[in-house]
Formats: sequence, structure tokens, C-alpha cells
Amino acid sequence: MTPPPVGPVTISFIGYTNEPTGTEAASAVGHEPEATFQLTNHTGSELRCHFYFEAVCTNGLTSGSGGEYYLAAHEARRLLMPAPAGTNGWRFQAVFSASGPRPSWQQRASTLLGRLGLNSVFPAGERKYPQVTNIWANL
Repeated sequence: MTPPPVGPVTISFIGYTNEPTGTEAASAVGHEPEATFQLTNHTGSELRCHFYFEAVCTNGLTSGSGGEYYLAAHEARRLLMPAPAGTNGWRFQAVFSASGPRPSWQQRASTLLGRLGLNSVFPAGERKYPQVTNIWANL
């Protein structure tokens, strides 16, 4: 049985892949292998996810990549990170954070309180989840 997710968003290391030889994608990553990760939204709401990957290899080569994605409720998205070739040891570090709308019941309660001329008891703006760092190593 798979354990339940630890937070609203998780990131998992899936494995490696290569772009097809002779393609623009293969040229863009220097014909190096790419580490594949999966970013998963475990909530019932759309979330905005910021992420940054850093690969550090035992031969001293490094690479980094980052971005922002909107994930629909329960959506999973694959992310690729170029992995410097020519080394047997590496460490990937992924730092990510997520934010999204407040739960619908809080939104409805705030609307109702506003109609009654009362202030909402819930913080304004998006719900922000704590930043998470995952590290995978093969040293």
C-alpha cells in the first residue's frame, strides 16, 4: 500500500531518459541524459508551483533549471533536468513551493460574512504552503 502524500504537492524522482538522436531537443541539452521528476498536486484546487533544480556531479560539473507551473487539481506533470554526463556520482536538489486559492468553504464563508457587513476571520489572499526541499544522491 502506498503511503499518503506528505503535503499538498510532492516531487518524485522517476529515472532517466534521453531525447531522440538528431532532434532539436537532443541538441538543446547537449545530447546529455535528463533526469525525470514528477510534480504532483494532491489537492482539489489549482496550485501555482515554483521550482528550482540543481544537479551537482562528483566530477565538478553542475547544471540548474527552474520555473513555474500551474497544476490543476490532482494533476501530475513531468519535469526534465539535464544531468551532466561523464560521472557516476551526482546529487539533485529540488526546492519548490506552492500557493493557491483558499478552500471553497472559506471563500463562501468570507463572501457571506462580507454580505452581512462583517470582516472575514480568514487571511486574505492566496493560501501559501511551506517551501519543501528534496535531495536525491548517488555518490
